[in-house]
Amino acid sequence: MKNLRFLLWGLALATLTGCVDLDEQLVGTVTTTYFSTPAGLEAAVDGDYAQLRDFFGREES
Repeated sequence: MKNLRFLLWGLALATLTGCVDLDEQLVGTVTTTYFSTPAGLEAAVDGDYAQLRDFFGREES
């Protein structure tokens, strides 16, 4: 029981103090002109269909 208490305190301390100065860089942003090109529009539609295939059980015709 005493070890469990120390473990929980240690996890709480590590969780609350970790990643304070984390600087995130966006790598997946889409520009405003991305969907105006045929390649960009096709990539968007392909991504939507891939999500639907995963949702409906990977049934392909």
